[in-house]
Amino acid sequence: MLMPAAVLFGFVWHFATRDKAGASSGALLLFYILISRMWDNRREGWFWVATAILAFIHVIAIWLTPFKLPPGPSISYIFPIMMADGFAMYAVLTWLGSKFSRRSPNSQASSS
Repeated sequence: MLMPAAVLFGFVWHFATRDKAGASSGALLLFYILISRMWDNRREGWFWVATAILAFIHVIAIWLTPFKLPPGPSISYIFPIMMADGFAMYAVLTWLGSKFSRRSPNSQASSS
């Protein structure tokens, strides 16, 4: 996953700034972790629609929001924001899963 993140970093840095490139790569890694964590929902339509909407919101927010990171290692500034963002997206997707998932939690317990 580091190779696509590095390619994205270079692409965004070419068209925008290093700060936006770091945020974009961080968002890509965050989506990778989120999709890996919720892979059981891969056959659910709501999961991919919600993930696409969240990705679109991230692209727009990173592209349109003007920001400049202070000097120093940018991971020390981006990482806490990424963690909060990741937990929020995980909470939203978990909530949507409880509302729209076709898999019943009781069906797994009764089959054991």
